[in-house]
This record gives sequence, C-alpha cells and structure tokens, in this order.
Amino acid sequence: MYDQMNTGSVVNNYQLYMRDDFDDDGSIPSGARTASCSPDIVPRVELMRDPPELISPYGWDQDYGEPLVEGIPNYIYVRGASRDNIGTAGPVVGQVNLFSVPSCLFMTPDRWDPVDTSGESVTLTSTANEQHLLGSEPFIWTPPERDIHYCLVSQITTEAEPNSIPDSFANNGAFIDWVINDPAIAWRNLVIQENTTETTSYAQTFGNIDNHTIQVMFTVQCIGFDYGSQVQIMSQSSCLGSMIDINRTINSSPYDILVADTVTAVSDGVLGVFVTPPQGLSIPAGAKVHIQYLQVAYAGAPLSKEPESNDLLMRHAKPFEAFGFATKLDNAPTHAVRLGEVTITYADG
Repeated sequence: MYDQMNTGSVVNNYQLYMRDDFDDDGSIPSGARTASCSPDIVPRVELMRDPPELISPYGWDQDYGEPLVEGIPNYIYVRGASRDNIGTAGPVVGQVNLFSVPSCLFMTPDRWDPVDTSGESVTLTSTANEQHLLGSEPFIWTPPERDIHYCLVSQITTEAEPNSIPDSFANNGAFIDWVINDPAIAWRNLVIQENTTETTSYAQTFGNIDNHTIQVMFTVQCIGFDYGSQVQIMSQSSCLGSMIDINRTINSSPYDILVADTVTAVSDGVLGVFVTPPQGLSIPAGAKVHIQYLQVAYAGAPLSKEPESNDLLMRHAKPFEAFGFATKLDNAPTHAVRLGEVTITYADG
C-alpha cells in the first residue's frame, strides 16, 4: 500500500493496475508523466457497441473517452492490466471503486461520492501475467450542475492489496504523488458538453489544502468563438491575494488568458468565466473553453519554507510550456503542477 508518511513509499503487493498515461506500465516508482488524464477511465455518453475493443491490440493504446452530457445518465468504462506477479494459484479478482470528486475536495477523500453501477460490483479478473483487462460492466453517472467541476478517481482492491485510500493528504503534492505512484489508483479530468448557444457562464472551484499560501495560475483558452465575443473572468473569493476582474475581446483562436495569483492556506474559492457572442450571433457549435488551475512549483527560487511540499511538487511538475500556451506573462513560472482542469464544448441548439 501507499504510505504518504514515509515519503510516498509503496509496499509492492500490487497485482493489477490502471494507467495514469500511456507511458505507465505499472512499475513502482511510476514512469507516468502526468496524473490527471488516465486513459483507463473511459467516459462515454452511450453504451459502447463493442466494449472488448478497449483491450484489443489496437484499442489498448487509444483513448476512447469522450465529452459527457450534463443532466442525463452517462457511462464510465474502466480497464486495467495485470503485472508480472499473478502466479498460478488461480485468478486474481480486483474490485474497482469509482468516485466523483469536486476539484476542491481532492485532499479530503471522506467527501468523495461513490459512482453507482447497474447493481453488480465492477471487477477486473486476471488469469495470467500482463493481461489487458476490461471492467465487468460500466459505471453509470449523471454529471451534476456545471458550477462545480468534477473529476473521477478509481481504486482497485484485491485480496493481496486492499489498497485503502488515505484519510487525507498533507498537501497538494502528496495527492498527486499518491495518484502517480499507487498503481491501482487513477484520476481523470472530464470534458463537459453544454447544450446551449447563448450567453454562458462557468464556475471553476479551486482550493488549497496546504498549510501555507501557494502561488497559482488560472489559464483560460477560448477556441472556435466568433471574433468580437466578450470573455470575462471574475473572482471575489477572499482566499485570493488579489480579486480578479478581467474583460477581454476575443480576436484570435485560440485566445489565451493567463492570471497569476496566490491562495491562502486551507481555503477554497470559485472562479467565474463568462462568454458572450457578438450581438445577433450564437455561440458556434464545437466552440470550447478550456480552464486550468495550476500550482506554481518553481519560479527560479523555492516558493515557501515547506521543503517537503516543494520537493513533491517538483517531482511531478512540468515546464510551463507543457500546458499548451503560447502567451507568456512577465516573470512567468518555470514549472507548475495542474490541480484542476475542465473543458466545456458547446453543442448545436
């Protein structure tokens, strides 16, 4: 099991795993380069015609996830693999648990909500080493209202490794380290499909469980909107170092907005994003708003007097350029860790 009190060490009883990214082969420590987009948590609007395609030689290296539609039941398939320690004593059966998690509650697992099935437990069953495994049935989940961004976290438990979830996490870096280095845990940010073409708004929750103030970046990328559309970013959350009120006119696609701020210790808030098309026009079908919440891990010097937290963040941090923005701020951070992400895609009518 994972031991966050012992610098994230893992007792190696794991027989089954789910990938954090396509570079993840279940090794400890992990070779995954990102934590928040597991290809083995597969969100689908409708039931798949041929679910075994997910574990076919071709399908294993494909991400079949698609945008979910709010307000109706959607389906979440899971897949995984066995490691090289199955042995010959008989099949290894892992029970898969899936949780919907508001992005501001990652650090408090007792507030995660279990996702239901049609009635039976979802299992992964292996009879040999290095098998690709398909969950016995999909989970069923109706995305809640858009003003809270939800992600999904999966957990595999077996007789050899109960893989209990920690009661809490010491800091943001500890949560990310747990996801990456526990082979039987996976995390997926979701894409939400909106059925509106009028003025729209989105509220992204954010937070900080660390016991010190952190430096953060909010990135908002607008894609496929008509030039002249207005975008406003606002937050009056008291946990911010500076209140946010930004108004811009879209004149390119993609159109990038980056906001730097700080978030006080053990706090949470809400960032509002509003997009209004030019008068007489509707939001084009397929237009997207992509929002990221990043914790700055390094900006040329250590950021706080919390070396353990900084070390964990730097272990999984990426260069700022890796988050997909050509636009730069003066004195932009060199490295960051993504704590939250959402993409809203607008549909016809």
